[in-house]
Amino acid sequence: FLRGALGPVNEQQKNFLEMIMRNVDRQTALVNDILDLAKLEAKMMTIRPEIVDPTFIVRLAYESFRYLCQEKGVEFSMKLGDDIPHVYADENMLTQITDNLLSNAVKFTPSGGRITLEAGKTNAGGDEAVFFSVSDTGIGVPEHLRERIFESYFQADSGVQRQYKGTGLGLSISRKMAELQSGTLVCTSADGGGTRFVLTIPQNLARRKRVLLISEAKHAAMDEEILGREFNVAKETAQSAAIEKITQNLPQLVVADFATDNDDAVKIFGLLKQTPQTDQIPVIFMGTNMSEKEKVQLLKMGAEDVISRPYTAGEFLARVKKIMGEAI
Repeated sequence: FLRGALGPVNEQQKNFLEMIMRNVDRQTALVNDILDLAKLEAKMMTIRPEIVDPTFIVRLAYESFRYLCQEKGVEFSMKLGDDIPHVYADENMLTQITDNLLSNAVKFTPSGGRITLEAGKTNAGGDEAVFFSVSDTGIGVPEHLRERIFESYFQADSGVQRQYKGTGLGLSISRKMAELQSGTLVCTSADGGGTRFVLTIPQNLARRKRVLLISEAKHAAMDEEILGREFNVAKETAQSAAIEKITQNLPQLVVADFATDNDDAVKIFGLLKQTPQTDQIPVIFMGTNMSEKEKVQLLKMGAEDVISRPYTAGEFLARVKKIMGEAI
């Protein structure tokens, strides 16, 4: 529209269209924030941990924001410590947190100010960890509000702060995402004034027990989402690929979808029990409307448990955690 694809656009029309686009972008961001917050508060946000290079997160964020800082006349720098270890974390969540912190820094830092993005090694409760920090020379946050700003929808009431538009959700979402990864997010004062936010992620985050989900069923996405709340889940559909993944990664549990008209899951189970390297890995079978005879047969074969759909998320996780030897 702005380029006149549907006809000439005068200056007034262009201004109106730009205003509409900005409002649409703001509403889209608000809806996405509300959805993220709802998932986090309902403990339905799935974490997908993998080996992550913190320097990649920082470099990507720097490239994403340096032109915005340049346009506003804000000095933007990046600092990386030596020998920063990789972390086992959710890369998308780390990126979202970093982007939220930088967005706030740009918003609250006036022209002529400075923003510094940094990462390095640290200790968290005696454990090796990695920190990401965003420091600015903006308006700062009063000490008595440095915890309250992480509350959902909270915004400082001072006239200076209220002139900046926002939903008050970004920091709340960011802290919840950090905590979901056994990390922390805190606000302090920056050297020389302004604000410093520090995200700390343990290097061995959630060395969560590994679960392999073998399923072609339409329920696989829901099974994966529920298991992902507590465990590091990998999913496989093909029998040969599943066997290869099990022998390579040695998961602590296999959850296999059982179907009366498809014996792939039973074949995989048999191969596992015939291989010394994998014969001790517990297996849970899942199926829809399974008969008692089928359940008994699978248990006699050596399955740790048999779960019939429909099930509740709470029941599913409780039975899995019991087998994994975790507190319920």
